[in-house]
Amino acid sequence: MRNQTHIDWLSIRTQAEIPEVCTALRRVFGSLGGSVSLAHRSRGWQGYRQAADVLLTDMQVGLIAYGGDNQRGWVHVSLSGQGCQWVPDWDTAQEELEGLAALDYRRVDIALDTVGQEVGHDTVVNAYRAGMFTTNGRPPKCNRVESERPEDGRTVYIGSRTNDKFFRGYEKGKQLADGSGLTHIGGVPVEDMYRLELELKAKSGALPGDLIDQRDQYFAGAYPYLQHVLRDVEPQIMVIDRKLAPQLDLDRRLETIRTMFGTTLFTALTLAEGDIGAVWERIVGREHNTDLLRAGVLLLDSP
Repeated sequence: MRNQTHIDWLSIRTQAEIPEVCTALRRVFGSLGGSVSLAHRSRGWQGYRQAADVLLTDMQVGLIAYGGDNQRGWVHVSLSGQGCQWVPDWDTAQEELEGLAALDYRRVDIALDTVGQEVGHDTVVNAYRAGMFTTNGRPPKCNRVESERPEDGRTVYIGSRTNDKFFRGYEKGKQLADGSGLTHIGGVPVEDMYRLELELKAKSGALPGDLIDQRDQYFAGAYPYLQHVLRDVEPQIMVIDRKLAPQLDLDRRLETIRTMFGTTLFTALTLAEGDIGAVWERIVGREHNTDLLRAGVLLLDSP
């Protein structure tokens, strides 16, 4: 059965060499593969020494990043939502990606575009209030963005982007119209076009290897409401590893350190001529963080 959902973002990492990655990327785009090129950036990206934009002719469709001692040979590749739209066959794309050494999915966004009155902003919000986004006994966070101008459209965010799964629902037709005054797109009223989007990240462990192929099942299994939307799909639920909570706690604390003191540490490291040990000796504590110990952080594998 053909998938009803589609991939709207894809991030992977691999131990493959750059030429192999580029070849796979070209094949992912099928007949348009000959138009794929790289535009190297002047600086790296998130710890990678080198980075380049992936271009389809002149359109930026993704990113590739590589190099750096701390990356241990990993190459990062991401395709944006715009890039994913130009992938002609995801079965072929998955086969090409699976041919890369040590393939590891890092983020996959799965989207379902709907038309009609059955699914919309109000139905999603009401479903949240009815507990249809609760999966572990405690309702996730819910944030709504509503402009004073109705033509700007409304968005609802459920969950946290720091977790394995995060949901967005928004008035896709109004986003496409972008305040232009259009009332219909392709013969469909803009107010009838709504997008449900599930963002899955490898926070507590690797994402499933069949996530692309079985995306309808994982989409339906993420929340009871999404199972209700895809009634004819047997839900497949992602199992959240018990190590998730301490890992997230550690990640948040490290991000706080980076945000508050990252620039100071970088300047100190430059002054020490790259001797990270000298800087480390001046800032590291001599006792464990008791909250992290209680959370079980020492049960995690080494990063």
